Amino acid sequence: MAMDEESQPREGEFANGSDKAAPTSPNDKDIGPIDDATDLAVEEPLESFNWDDLAGKYHGMIAEKEQEIEQVLDEYNQLQGLFEQWCRAGQDVEGERTFKRHKTQALYVRKEEEDLERRREHYVGVMDAFQKAMAMLK
Repeated sequence: MAMDEESQPREGEFANGSDKAAPTSPNDKDIGPIDDATDLAVEEPLESFNWDDLAGKYHGMIAEKEQEIEQVLDEYNQLQGLFEQWCRAGQDVEGERTFKRHKTQALYVRKEEEDLERRREHYVGVMDAFQKAMAMLK
């Protein structure tokens, strides 16, 4: 498959479309392309850097973030308090509901026991009457 002539770089051009050579090694990628302006700057001394200003900015930014963290913690504590109240209210309601259910079940069991006792007494009465009837037939 032949490539178009337009897709090939012309003389003096590079494949990436710029007028600078693409980095060829991994180390070249880190520092970027070298030009004449940076070569001149190598001979000049480095500008002094204000490290105290950098430290001040750092401490200021850290203080801001600490304030944000405090605000988030305060909001969390408020929400946690609301959640605890919600849980307690739910427990109270559930406790009342459970007690009412227990009372209803106990009442039902007592009623069933009374009905069972009445049936037993009726059965005993029927059996006594049957035995008396059998005794008369003898």
